[in-house]
Amino acid sequence: MADVKQKYYFLVTTAGAVSGALTALDLTTENGSSGSSRILWILLSAVAGAMILAGAWFLSSPFLTLREREASEKNSPYDEALPAAEARNLAAWPFAFFAALPLLFAPFIYYRGKRVAHLPDSNLLNPNWQIYIVLAASAGLVFSMLAFRFVRLRKGPINAAGKHPAVTLTFIIGVWLVLACTMDILKTHYLHEAGDNIPIFADALNHAFSEDGTLYSKLLQANGSSLLGIHASFIWYLVYPLYIVWPRYEWLLTISNLALALAAIPLYLITKQYLGRGAGLLITLVYLFNRTIFSQPGIADITEERFLPVLLLTAFYFWTRKKFWPFLGFACLALTVREDMGIVLALLGVYSLIARRDWKWWLAPIVIGGGWFVVMVKWFIPSMNPFSEATRPLIIYSSLGENGSEIIKTLLFRPWRVIKVLFSDSAHLASLYGLWQSFGFGVTFLSASMIIAGPALAETLLIPQPSLSHFNVIAIAAALFPSMILGTARLEAFTRKRWNQSVAIPLLLLTLFSTAALSYTWFSPGKYEARYNYDTAMAIMSAIPPDTSVILPDYMIIKAQPGQDVRGYYQVPYEISQDGSLTIEQEYVVVDEDIPEVWQGNRYYEGVMSVRDLIAGNPDFELLVDQDDLRLFRNRAFPVRSDRN
Repeated sequence: MADVKQKYYFLVTTAGAVSGALTALDLTTENGSSGSSRILWILLSAVAGAMILAGAWFLSSPFLTLREREASEKNSPYDEALPAAEARNLAAWPFAFFAALPLLFAPFIYYRGKRVAHLPDSNLLNPNWQIYIVLAASAGLVFSMLAFRFVRLRKGPINAAGKHPAVTLTFIIGVWLVLACTMDILKTHYLHEAGDNIPIFADALNHAFSEDGTLYSKLLQANGSSLLGIHASFIWYLVYPLYIVWPRYEWLLTISNLALALAAIPLYLITKQYLGRGAGLLITLVYLFNRTIFSQPGIADITEERFLPVLLLTAFYFWTRKKFWPFLGFACLALTVREDMGIVLALLGVYSLIARRDWKWWLAPIVIGGGWFVVMVKWFIPSMNPFSEATRPLIIYSSLGENGSEIIKTLLFRPWRVIKVLFSDSAHLASLYGLWQSFGFGVTFLSASMIIAGPALAETLLIPQPSLSHFNVIAIAAALFPSMILGTARLEAFTRKRWNQSVAIPLLLLTLFSTAALSYTWFSPGKYEARYNYDTAMAIMSAIPPDTSVILPDYMIIKAQPGQDVRGYYQVPYEISQDGSLTIEQEYVVVDEDIPEVWQGNRYYEGVMSVRDLIAGNPDFELLVDQDDLRLFRNRAFPVRSDRN
């Protein structure tokens, strides 16, 4: 018995010591500490970690580990505590999990300290908050582990919630929607969106069937074009009947967030088949609060990809149920999101072949998906694009070649170049590590269905500055969650057969709390209050007449009046490449002087620099306002408004 006790004491104290030492190591690295003081802090933190974890284990485990009463009293709603010594021994492993998150979190702190932020104006939480967040997540993890390990699941909280799954799912989705829509609308209202997607999509839906073209927006390309000239996003035709009910950007954001949230339903149904109702409800939380999903309303711009998860996951649900026509129907709806979903559908057909499905399960997806992608990229998108080309694939895979044939040759004959890009710098390593933590710690590799995530992973990981808070990562979540479920089910079957132990609930809990611990990398409370120059921006917008033409910083376009002819800085490089030079034919120009150097190479940055260079020292432009990094110019080529007829 003494040996058993020593084993448990050693387990808990070692986990606490290593966790404390690594936490101090990362903090001293980030704060620039060195020498003997750094070593002292690491040693003190190791001792403190061991003492705190052991103390928490010793004091609280007798009160947290429960067992049911004997069979004769099985109807009793109460539980009785185990003897203190037995409870302490049983609780040792969950308390070791208390240190799991600091251990797993340590490398990410290091990567975060080195990498360049994707969005400079992100107002992230103070780095010191990472300690509080990870400790809170760790505490939640240990309490959950104790509850699920030592209380019979028929009396556990997940099982109780699973008795009425429809009510539970509705509650979870409702709470998520309130949080998501609040963040999404506030960050847009207070001008914290660096991109111009929201006004572009709203403008295109307002001109869905205009004489200029279908889904036409003046804010696209150089002088305006159809959305279909950028992506084959026919999904907007399905959104249009909902949008016209209340044609406002707030409603568009709400619709897109609702689509993201509804994906929790097919995800629950898939998980229920393989792991039961409890795991199904738990994985909906893992999905909704996964940072690839919750960062969309929290920090990212809107995109058509928000409508992908509910369609792709519903298609996969019918795939698991072997209902061919519903599967094919929702798979074809997923194609309407973007042209590269054709590759995803084709790979789903390849997975069907691996899974030894009947010929129709693999032939139809491969033919339809592959055909859709080729037709859209080769003919349809170029026919709708002012430049007569589909540029998106070349932008994504530019690190692998200058054209399509070079990219294919690299993938086939020089795959080591892909590995070189993936491990090229701390930003790529941080993204890889974040994906590993957010999707079951490698369990996705246990299912061949992971191949359908190939295009989405490539689009995120092969770009120069990858980020798991970008809107492109939605496709990763939609593709990886099925493989996470199937991989967990395979691991569950293996451990039950070998050791009669379940790993599903602990693995999903660890993934959920790990994702919560990484929330500081995207959660930006500063985005939900007025931007530092918000009042100046509003004063400038009020000073510009409602029926004039103006060039605006992209984040200010959302505040433009309906009668104003607006142009964004994102469009300027398109005009230069199309016409060979830059001309400003707008009456008013608003310039944002606060543009971080990290944006160099970005189209918005290049557009602002080009306009600034043209205006500098040009007597045709009169400076009206210069305040809070915002400058308002009037083009003297236009007569004063009082002199106009």
